Amino acid sequence: MFNSWLPLICSFVLWSVLIYLLWDALSWIRQVKRSVQRNLAVPCHRCRYANPDFNYLKCTVHPYAAFTQEATNCSDFSTQEDRSGQAPGSWK
Repeated sequence: MFNSWLPLICSFVLWSVLIYLLWDALSWIRQVKRSVQRNLAVPCHRCRYANPDFNYLKCTVHPYAAFTQEATNCSDFSTQEDRSGQAPGSWK
C-alpha cells in the first residue's frame, strides 16, 4: 500500500520545493530592484561637490551623508556643469 503512495508523495514534495525556490528567487529579484531604484535616486554621482573616484573626501559640503539615502533631497546639490555650460575644471 505504501508503494502506491510513494510517487505521489515524492512528486508533491518536489513540486513544493520548486515552488518555494521560485517564490524565493522572485522575492529576491524584487528586493534587488527596489534597492537599485533607491540607490539611483541619490543624485551624488552627478553633483559638482562629489568625487566619483572615491580617493579622497566624498563630498565637501555633506561628507557623512554623501552617497547615502540621506542625500536624496540634498539642498546643496549642484550639477557638474556651471551656469555657463562648462564643467568646473575647464574654466579659463
